[in-house]
Amino acid sequence: MISMIVCTDTNGGIGAKNDLLFNIKDDMKFFRETTVNKKVVMGYNTWVSLPKKPLPKRENYVLYDGDEEIEGATVLRNWDEVIELGKENHVFLIGGAMVYNDALKLDIVDEAFVTWVDAFTEAEVYLDVPELNMKLIHRDYIRNFEFGNVKVQLFRYYR
Repeated sequence: MISMIVCTDTNGGIGAKNDLLFNIKDDMKFFRETTVNKKVVMGYNTWVSLPKKPLPKRENYVLYDGDEEIEGATVLRNWDEVIELGKENHVFLIGGAMVYNDALKLDIVDEAFVTWVDAFTEAEVYLDVPELNMKLIHRDYIRNFEFGNVKVQLFRYYR
């Protein structure tokens, strides 16, 4: 099974300056609890941006077409390797935008946990929201998160 987990602003913005747009305590807790003891796959820039490498209590994989190996993570050279990993394991795609959007276009995502923050930001990278809605047509509300006066909702999208 291949899942993705992402936090986005109203327009699908997910990051700027190789960092997250939001640091929402309860959303981060949900991320940790959901991905612990799972395999997490990320792009190279996401790996570089992690303050602590590898993410603890998870098997870390980096989708990367460079020649070198990455200390603390297993390198996956192409999407076929990600798909193969997802056949026998629950894999979480954790960013960035290219990983999310390519996976949606390839139609390999079985479910997505999306935290929507009712705010407009100066995002530089975006989730392809029309593609998300086209590929994962069902949506269940999970819960709200506290974040000042801003409305924050978590949904599960699935086939």
